[in-house]
Amino acid sequence: MNRYTTLLDITGLPLYRSVGARLLYVHLCLKSGYHKDDLDICRESLAQLSYNTGMTISATRHALSLLTTAGLVTREGSALKVVKFVQPVLAAKRSAASRQDGTD
Repeated sequence: MNRYTTLLDITGLPLYRSVGARLLYVHLCLKSGYHKDDLDICRESLAQLSYNTGMTISATRHALSLLTTAGLVTREGSALKVVKFVQPVLAAKRSAASRQDGTD
């Protein structure tokens, strides 16, 4: 199956030095859902994540804790929600009066 996904540029975060955290983040981004009901949700267990990434369970647990601390992964029940993009900050609209007279 071919599909596209997004992921954040995590190169500026301290966890980027951890190969396991990088691998797990990319794996979670690729395996997370893309429908409205499961958007950015990954339903793999710790053992499945470990097996699918080729890491030990201990290394997977550590990488998951790094991602959770950084705010890139949150728990939703038994599933994991992955942060794959940042909402843009929209500037407030200027009032009509300041636009008409040219002052800001």
